[in-house]
Amino acid sequence: MNEFSADDGRSPELLDRALQSGSSLAIAAAVRHSRLLIPVVPAPAGALPDDDHCGVGDGMASVTFIANDGRRALLAFSSIAAMQAWDPNARPLPQAGEQIARTVVTAELDALIIDIADAHRTALQGTDLRLAAGLG
Repeated sequence: MNEFSADDGRSPELLDRALQSGSSLAIAAAVRHSRLLIPVVPAPAGALPDDDHCGVGDGMASVTFIANDGRRALLAFSSIAAMQAWDPNARPLPQAGEQIARTVVTAELDALIIDIADAHRTALQGTDLRLAAGLG
């Protein structure tokens, strides 16, 4: 049993309220204390190296968003419903929001995008991202 075994896939209440508020500071604090879902999707043929160390196994990989200007972000979702609105075939990988934010910082990505297909989508970056990662 893991820490998310009882998770029903709904948005954590703290995170949901923060996303609706639109306050980047409130969202960063909520991410630090909430569960997020990392989407894993089927990797295109040949996209993963033979040793599959950069994917999540079984031909699945996490998703990095690359903007037209070259900035890179990791996608995460507050709920299964929000993730399925983006891609109905994505599988959820639950993780602590603080750990996800810390991964974004250490991987030197530019942002963590939450609920990209939702009206309340947000991108944590800079100081807000470091706060969510417990580094600020």
